[in-house]
Amino acid sequence: MKLPGDFHVHTCMRPVDDGAEEMTPAAVAAAMRSRSFGAFGLSPHFHFDSDFGAVCAFLDAAREETRGILPMFRGVETECIDAVGSLPLSPEQARRLDYVIAAPDHYNCTGVVRPPKDRRGCLLFHQKLLIALAENPLVDVISHPWAALILLTCEGHLPGYDRIESLDAVPETWIAEFAAVARENRTAVEINGFFTGTYLRRRGETGRSYGEAYRNFYRILAAAGVMLSPGSDAHRLADLARIDDASGWLEALNLPEAQIWRPRKRA
Repeated sequence: MKLPGDFHVHTCMRPVDDGAEEMTPAAVAAAMRSRSFGAFGLSPHFHFDSDFGAVCAFLDAAREETRGILPMFRGVETECIDAVGSLPLSPEQARRLDYVIAAPDHYNCTGVVRPPKDRRGCLLFHQKLLIALAENPLVDVISHPWAALILLTCEGHLPGYDRIESLDAVPETWIAEFAAVARENRTAVEINGFFTGTYLRRRGETGRSYGEAYRNFYRILAAAGVMLSPGSDAHRLADLARIDDASGWLEALNLPEAQIWRPRKRA
């Protein structure tokens, strides 16, 4: 399967983004071209206190810098900042970008409302955020749904929270509900190469791979007609290889090309 490109890529931009210094636009573009992609995107983090003008200036300069290497799309990865899925990004700001990736689970970031600490409350809170993001007209792609929540609760990044080790705890009716809303609103869902290639291969206390139930999550989305977007979430040049693992998950779903998300210029 030939992918259109990798559009979840972080940068060397400071202080907004946290990619390594080597993540210059030209270096990323050259690495993407070596992978035979037809395009790529840069998506620096955009938090509630980020300078949007500085982000746009960086992305505009990056597109000029990479023009002779590979076509580049301008995006950001942002997050929910409250319990109803609001973004720190205005509609006017979103129109100046080619796409917006939104994370439902940046709970360890400053200014982001956290879910309840008990397992049931946390899962329900997260499900509601996923639905809200799928309905938000500013959101093009929802990044690493559920996966980062597993990491945060199991690795101690959210002290005092019940451990959520896999999607076994998430009813399939919830997944179907999310799939229906995402399909209706044409909101894509990311297959994130960091989580598929590393964390989800670990084993929980029961010996079951974290990824086994997660694969079922994507099977339900694919069968419902939801668009999927493989992304590396790269913070270093070596991380760009993570797209291969995400692509492998995508191929296993036997997804038609029309269901693979790619950026389109906003109206």
